[in-house]
Amino acid sequence: MNVGTDSDLELRYDYLPNRSNPAAVFDTMAKYLKGYDDLGKLLAEAVGHKDEFTFQLVSVEHGSIKSKLGAAQGRLTSFVREAIFNSAVQLHNDLTGVKETSSEEDVLTLAQNLEMSLSNIIGEPSNMPPVVDPKKLVDVLQSLSSANDGVLDGETLQVSSLRKRSNINTKWRFTGDAKDMFSGRVSRYKGELQIRVKMPVNYGTQAWSVTTVKNEQTFPAKVQNEDWLKRYQEVEIAPISAKDVVTALVEYDIYKSATGTEIRNAKILNVISIDRFKGGQNDFFDD
Repeated sequence: MNVGTDSDLELRYDYLPNRSNPAAVFDTMAKYLKGYDDLGKLLAEAVGHKDEFTFQLVSVEHGSIKSKLGAAQGRLTSFVREAIFNSAVQLHNDLTGVKETSSEEDVLTLAQNLEMSLSNIIGEPSNMPPVVDPKKLVDVLQSLSSANDGVLDGETLQVSSLRKRSNINTKWRFTGDAKDMFSGRVSRYKGELQIRVKMPVNYGTQAWSVTTVKNEQTFPAKVQNEDWLKRYQEVEIAPISAKDVVTALVEYDIYKSATGTEIRNAKILNVISIDRFKGGQNDFFDD
C-alpha cells in the first residue's frame, strides 16, 4: 500500500502464547484498530479536514501482533498525518496510571490535551484552533475501553508514532454514561452579536480574539468574509480598537458543562457595523 512509514501509527500486541482461544486475540486487535480509525477521523476533523481521513492497514506480523496504520496518501499532508498520529499516542500518555474516565470534566480535559498536542505540531497559521468534539471523543473512549476488555493479565500493548511511544494502560476503563454525556449540552448559534476585538489579525487569516459585550466571554473567531478582511488589512477600514463595539453576524457552537459555558468553532460571517469609541459614528460594510 502506498503509505509512508515515516508517519505510520504502530500497534504492538504481545499476547500470551497459550491462550485457549487465539481468535480472541485478533478480535481484540480489530477493536483497537476500529477505535484508532475513529480517533483519526475525529482528530482530522478537529483541524478542519472532515471526511478527508482514511486509515489503511499497512502490515500485520504474527507471534506478537504488530499492526501499522497509515492515512491514505493524497488526502492529508505528512505534517497533518504526523500530528494526528502523535496526538493519538498522547491520548494514551494521558491515560497512564488512570483507573477510569467517568465524567464530562474528565473527557473535556482529554479533549483539551489533544487540542494542545495538535497545535504544538501544526500550529494555527491559517485555521481555527483545533477543536476536538467531546461527544465524539466519548464514542472513541468507549471503543478503546471495550478493546481493553479483551486483554488478559500478562499481555501488553504499545502504541507508537514517529515521535512518541506509549504503553497502553489496559486496566483503564471508560465508565461514564456515553448516551447521556454532553446530551443536549451542545447547541449551535447563528445570529447577530456585539463583540469587542481584543486581538485583530493584521496579516493572514488566523482567528481573532474577541469578547462579547453582554457577558465578557472571550473566544477565538475566524473572519469568513474575505473581501472585508482584505479591506481591513489594507487599511481601507480604520483599525478597530479594543473599546470599539462591533456588531457582527456570527456562528458558533455552545458547550455547557458543570464548569460553565464555552464557545467553540466561532466564525465571524460578516461585520455589520462598528461603533467607534467616544461617540464615533457607525460604519457599515456590505458583503
